[in-house]
Formats: sequence, structure tokens, C-alpha cells
Amino acid sequence: MLTVLSSLNLNAQTACCPDFFLSDAVDICPTEGACITDPAGGSQGFMHMRAACKETAHVYTVFPNEPGFTFTWTVSGGTAFSSTGNPNTIVWGTGATGTITVYISNLSGTCVDSISEEICLIDGPDASFTASPNPVCQNTNVNFTNTSAGGSSYLWDFGDGNNSAQEDPLHQYDTSGTFAVTLTTYKCGESDESTQQVIIDPIMGIATSNTLNAAITVYPNPARTFLTVDIKMQYKHATLEIYNLLGNKLSQQELQHTAKANVDISTLQAGSYFIKVLLDNGNVSNIRFTKLDR
Repeated sequence: MLTVLSSLNLNAQTACCPDFFLSDAVDICPTEGACITDPAGGSQGFMHMRAACKETAHVYTVFPNEPGFTFTWTVSGGTAFSSTGNPNTIVWGTGATGTITVYISNLSGTCVDSISEEICLIDGPDASFTASPNPVCQNTNVNFTNTSAGGSSYLWDFGDGNNSAQEDPLHQYDTSGTFAVTLTTYKCGESDESTQQVIIDPIMGIATSNTLNAAITVYPNPARTFLTVDIKMQYKHATLEIYNLLGNKLSQQELQHTAKANVDISTLQAGSYFIKVLLDNGNVSNIRFTKLDR
């Protein structure tokens, strides 16, 4: 059976003293199985120690906090903002445990008491994540992988007005641009944030209504090594450009009075691309094709 570990009142002149106890401003929940002790060697059962986050400021108050009393603090495993007063702020270190001892007395000396408590120190939330692929085209899934430590719940802000409480969400952006994505990691009153930029590139459009499309055929599609571009209209000069889905131009080829042209795609990785045909009469067409593995 688990019981809560109470503060230990050390020997003192307590006949006229209130029943003092120590309180933390936040309630820290350790993971299951952590911060359990057996102070009586099994005779009283296992007990939960009070927990606090490492390298984090905690505000402790001795109650009742009545006027006319002095409070003197001794801390190990952390640093107190002050040695006297009530309440007091303690920044804990990186060790496994710390100890707080508070000596209490009134001005007349009729009440002299002390509270001593061992604190279990646990890792607080440390937010981090990865986004892949990045950059990526709009309307394509971005995989957000949560690599945070010490978190129990999460909130994602994707920077486009959408959010998620999933641990490892997927998200698509329907507009291009640069978006600041923030992950907030929570654990029992503590939080930490991590922000990264995700770059969303536009997809090149396909001109479906341009009359040039009906005059051009690209085959085979899909293809492995070469594409044939067949232009069934008169022109003096044409430019063929190949783009990836991020809008990056990968190659360019010039044509003169040629009805058919072979375009070498053997060096491209398998995937989807656009071939852009620009004629000297001002007509422009974008045609999507698929490159296969060899």
C-alpha cells in the first residue's frame, strides 16, 4: 500500500506551536515507480516522496504562515533565493534528491520547531522535435516526430492556425510560405517549448486549358531514360525545362524547328516532375510526368 510521506517535525519546543507543514506551489507528478521510498524498512510500507523538477525554480511555503514567526531555510541539492523568510524559492540542481530543512520560531521563544523533507528530483519537460520532409510541397504530409524528454502531454502549433495534441502528428499546408511550428511539452505544472521553421514550396501548375497542350504529347509516361516531346504546331524556337515538385529547375534544352525531341531523364531520381515547354510565340505549357527506376 502506498501512503504519502509527511514532513518530519524534528525535536523542538512545540507545545505552543501550530502544526506546520511544507507546501510546493506546483504539484509535480513523477512517473510510475519513481520517487518511492521505504523509510521504515518495510514495517510501514512504501511511501511517495515529494517530487520537484531538476534545474527548475520551485516556490515553497510553510503553513500556517503567521506573523511573528521567523523561518530559516537550509537546502542541499539546490539553491535557495534567501536563507530566511516565507515563502522561499529554490532552484534545484541535477542530482537525484535534495533536502529542505526549515527552522521556525516565534519572537518569545515559546515555539521552536523545524520541518525537514527529502525531495525527489526528476527531469522536467525538454521539448524537441523533427519535421520531415522539410522543405516540402504544399498539400503534402509533413511528419512531425516528437523527440521531447520528460513530457506527459503535448500541444503543437503548426503556424497556420491549426494545432494538434497528438504525440507525433502529420500535417499538410495548403499554402506556400515559411511557417513557425511550436511544440509545447507539459508535465505536471511545468512546460517547455521548441520552435522550428517549416518551408512549404508551391507546386507548379499544369496548364490544362492552354491550346498548346492539345498540340503537344510527351511519351512514354511513365518513362525510365528518355522522354519524347512531340510538338504538332509551327514554331521557330522552343525551350524545354524540367522542374521538380519544389519548383527547382533541373535542366534546360533548346529546340529549333524540330517536331520531335528526345529528353534525357536517366540521371533523375524516381518520382514526379514537370516538363515546361516555352514557344517563341508566347505559348507556355507544363506537363507532369513520372520517372521510373531503371
